[in-house]
Amino acid sequence: MSDLQTSLVGLGVLLVVGVWGYNKLQERKYRKAAEKVFQNEQADVLVPDVPEDVIATDVHADDAPREPYLPPLDDDVRREPVFSDSQAFEDASAIAHEAPEQFIPETAPIREAETTTTTTAAVANGRNAPPPEWCDESTDLVAVLHFNDGIDVEDLRQSQAAMQAHQRVPLRGFVEVARAQWLPLESVGEGVCTHVWFALQLVDRRGALSTNDFESLRHAMQALASLRSGSLMFPDVAAMGEQARALDEFCAQLDLQLVLNVLDTGNGAFVGTKIRGMAEAGGMRLAESGEFLAGDEAGNFLFALANMGEPFDPATLRNLQTHGLSFMLDVPHAADGGYAFERMLSSARQFATTLDASLVNAQRAPVSDAMVDGIRKKIMEIHEQMTLAGIPAGGVRARRLFS
Repeated sequence: MSDLQTSLVGLGVLLVVGVWGYNKLQERKYRKAAEKVFQNEQADVLVPDVPEDVIATDVHADDAPREPYLPPLDDDVRREPVFSDSQAFEDASAIAHEAPEQFIPETAPIREAETTTTTTAAVANGRNAPPPEWCDESTDLVAVLHFNDGIDVEDLRQSQAAMQAHQRVPLRGFVEVARAQWLPLESVGEGVCTHVWFALQLVDRRGALSTNDFESLRHAMQALASLRSGSLMFPDVAAMGEQARALDEFCAQLDLQLVLNVLDTGNGAFVGTKIRGMAEAGGMRLAESGEFLAGDEAGNFLFALANMGEPFDPATLRNLQTHGLSFMLDVPHAADGGYAFERMLSSARQFATTLDASLVNAQRAPVSDAMVDGIRKKIMEIHEQMTLAGIPAGGVRARRLFS
């Protein structure tokens, strides 16, 4: 064997050992965190029945009203495209993920818990599973923990909080409290559970989660399972990474926020009391976010009216004077985008006429009939693509992915 071949073999061995060692360091890191949770552990007491005072508070419904998403203007978020005469979309900004945390090695070994890499479709075969809108394989990484001797619910909540600290998106837990009866972990009373499902959303408006995020979660759950004689069923990390990237690319192409601005043309500033009177006459209400929100008869959110300066504040609105207002429509969040746009356009035109102001788009070009026709067509195209992809606009999946 030549010197080159010997060197290559040596480098290969070092690489394998390095990867194995890195994985061990991560498991030991999370084992330490889990031990803190269980350091005052007491004996479990099996609870045969569901507590009578346990009530689910997380109700998912496609027609539930929702606050609008208005992203901050910084470089850490995926920017929504805006519509103009010459250009329908602007390129979505790339998302850079921070390097994973470097863990300090520990000397105490960790016992390997039983771990299976599989799909949750296989896991659910022959077993009870949470409702699909809670654990959605098309948008979530879904993992299952089973504890033969049970785990105290409060201890499980503390473990969830520790794992959440390493994730930028919510980690949602669901507990089987009785045969085929599930509750969100935060809604479960005191007791012991044996079967827990976790769902981690793959994508939000900041971009896709990375395989580092998924590995971090897997090692944390592995450590928890090993401490409580549990078993972990976790999907393939590489496959989840590919799914997240593909889903993010799809969402970025459809992530459109329409903006119509009403600007002072030199006839004097807009007075806060007049703005409020016109907004409330148009059926809008002032929200804590500092925008006036418009909804339909069923209470579903349609569009928002914001000040181009500071957010509207009830305490200072009486003395407010401003030179610009923005009407904003989040297309993926609107179940009926055509209706929402017509309502927003009508309101914006009324404000412009009453305030003797100009109506322009996000690039401050006058709103023309050709532009309006183009916007209507674009909204229809986006909603058709979302429906074909199984992510209907305004639905649970759309509100989660475009948040």
